[in-house]
Amino acid sequence: MTYRKVELTDMQLSHAVVAIQSYMEDLLRKANHDPEGGEHEDYLVAQSVLAALKAAKHEPN
Repeated sequence: MTYRKVELTDMQLSHAVVAIQSYMEDLLRKANHDPEGGEHEDYLVAQSVLAALKAAKHEPN
């Protein structure tokens, strides 16, 4: 697994969290109404990104 360092301002980080949450909601709606397949995997990836972003919000600067 390769890790990348990404530096974001607090505002960018907050917006990224909200964007990922919105994307996850869209994936759930799509899976329920017009499933194409792959939504579950995409949701899990987005969930892992969200967890990393939320952890970063709590790290000291």
